[in-house]
Amino acid sequence: MTTGRYPPLALDALREIFNIGAHHAARALGELLQVTVRISVPTLREVDFAEVDALVGGEEPRVGAYLRFQGDLEGSLFFLLSPRDARALARRMTMLLAGSTEVRTDRANGKEGDFTELEWSALAEIGNILAGNFVATLFSFTSLEMRMSVPGLAYDYALAILAEGMLAVGESADEILLGDARLSAGEQEIRGELVFLPHPRSVDVLLAALAVDGK
Repeated sequence: MTTGRYPPLALDALREIFNIGAHHAARALGELLQVTVRISVPTLREVDFAEVDALVGGEEPRVGAYLRFQGDLEGSLFFLLSPRDARALARRMTMLLAGSTEVRTDRANGKEGDFTELEWSALAEIGNILAGNFVATLFSFTSLEMRMSVPGLAYDYALAILAEGMLAVGESADEILLGDARLSAGEQEIRGELVFLPHPRSVDVLLAALAVDGK
């Protein structure tokens, strides 16, 4: 059970902010992938950290793009995809870079979930665009000063990827914000997860910036 630190108005406001960030990210990705891209975050909810395994991926690993932010607001943001969907996006980008329509089938010695080095680099760039636009939009709506880290990329179970974010904020957090993310690139339909993990002491700062009383 969650403690409900985020009132419904705050969740609605954050969902709207993330959808605006998704629109900006979709436009940038569309230019990069040379295809029409649409991204939306139709739902956003507060969940117990202990529930993550059951809600995100289960026994299937995830590819997670993430970045950390510090300043007035501290924490991490993650964008998680299934390996299959992540590879499909990466291959589209690598084919464009190679100027070819041939799908690569070689593997990078089984590392990083059997992604090639070029595919992994492509995913890092895609993750940079996604996570960066979400955080930049949050900054523009709240006026909270945030310094973003260099985005990272991980291949592991969702709980393990998010645990890295918890270590980064320096203490445990019982609740996270979990959003369903939907992405279409041309005819390809992808479903992923957006995870927002602010430092526990930053939650009240965020609620105040959103003009929502969390008490």
